[in-house]
Amino acid sequence: MLATLGCPVQFVNRLLALGRDFQISRQPGIIERAVASLSLANRVRLESLVQNEMARAGWCAYPAANDTAQNDTQWEEAIETGFTRAQSDNMEVRLRGIALWLAAVLHETRASTHENMEPRRRTALRIVRELKESVPRRRVSNAVA
Repeated sequence: MLATLGCPVQFVNRLLALGRDFQISRQPGIIERAVASLSLANRVRLESLVQNEMARAGWCAYPAANDTAQNDTQWEEAIETGFTRAQSDNMEVRLRGIALWLAAVLHETRASTHENMEPRRRTALRIVRELKESVPRRRVSNAVA
């Protein structure tokens, strides 16, 4: 249909990507500050939630969906839902929102060919890395009880 209107599909895709970039441009800083303000116990809980959400995003990649617009819309909704929840007063909702936001941003930007999405991906990866570094690793005991 777009071809019949005289709009090249590449132009429309680029315009949509720029709009999406503008829409989420302020979100990484807010998420980063939310993670930085968490206590150690909440960071441990968040790390676990992030791992769960990332695993869920990996198998829930909508491989059967041929309509990429629908696929993109689902991840955009996940990002918006996660961002909204990340600002909640309820700590559990906030942690789950941050985890959902991180997983959805990483999933949405992983195969993006638009250079304007790369900074969002790097920021999300940095947040995840800093989160992992801030959580003490459990030592595995070799003693048998």
